[in-house]
Amino acid sequence: MAGTEWVTAKQKAFLQGLYSDFLKAQLQATLTAFWTEVYRTWFEKWPEISIMYPGLPDQESLTEEQNKLLGIAVNKRRQQIRTWFNYQSQRGGRASVNAMTKSIQKMLGNKVKGTRVHTPAEIFTKSSHGANIRNQLRNSIDSSSVMSKGEKLNTVRKLAQEAYTSAGPEVQASCIAAVQAECDAKAGEVIKQKRAPDERTNSELAKALEECTGPIAHFLQAIHDLTGFHWSIMGAGPDPRYNGDINAISYHTGANKQGQNWMQATPNFNERHLKLFTTFVLRLFHKFRFPRPLISLAD
Repeated sequence: MAGTEWVTAKQKAFLQGLYSDFLKAQLQATLTAFWTEVYRTWFEKWPEISIMYPGLPDQESLTEEQNKLLGIAVNKRRQQIRTWFNYQSQRGGRASVNAMTKSIQKMLGNKVKGTRVHTPAEIFTKSSHGANIRNQLRNSIDSSSVMSKGEKLNTVRKLAQEAYTSAGPEVQASCIAAVQAECDAKAGEVIKQKRAPDERTNSELAKALEECTGPIAHFLQAIHDLTGFHWSIMGAGPDPRYNGDINAISYHTGANKQGQNWMQATPNFNERHLKLFTTFVLRLFHKFRFPRPLISLAD
């Protein structure tokens, strides 16, 4: 299989341990530094000269031709390493990105079902006061002056708004009150759902934090592709990997001519932006289990 057949078990474990760092470097436009460090560590662990010329002590002992062949082998190994990471990213991300893109497109293009409340004019039309409007619409349909679904909808809206505007203050007040009741009911459903979060252990939370880099990278890339905007995300909260202390993480799309994202191009980014956000989040948790003010900034 591409990206796995040439590695040993130890080499594969080494690469897998760096996969989250690869996704973060990919997201933050720091792949050049990432590759440099990966190559350096790899060839320290598994020198290519030991594979090609196991009987020779060092590179100075090689002939010109052997040096040339060694350089070709080193470049090939670098390409294999790059291919391994890119293959893992494509295999793990393609389906999720496609599904996520479709979901985001749906979210951007449609209102969530069940979240819309009626307008006062619509409430008026559905009430006993709107009987005259319904009769007018039925007459228009019977006379064939209104045919399509769009024409029916536009006619209803026009008649409803005109009738509601002409109605007395008491009728209008009752329609507004009905709208408010709908809003309160829907808000209550949201609050009810938020009161019952899934209970997760510290190990589950830590695992989720370790694994969130990939989905965040794919998410930001997906909405960038959809909107053309560049995006930054900051997250902070009690981190079980740091004994429950507040930890903050930021991710950014887009890089300037120097290859820097917003965080890298901004002097004292942590102090100016991330630490202020973390201080705010700290106040949200101080009265619960996490009172310590120690802040660990991860970016």
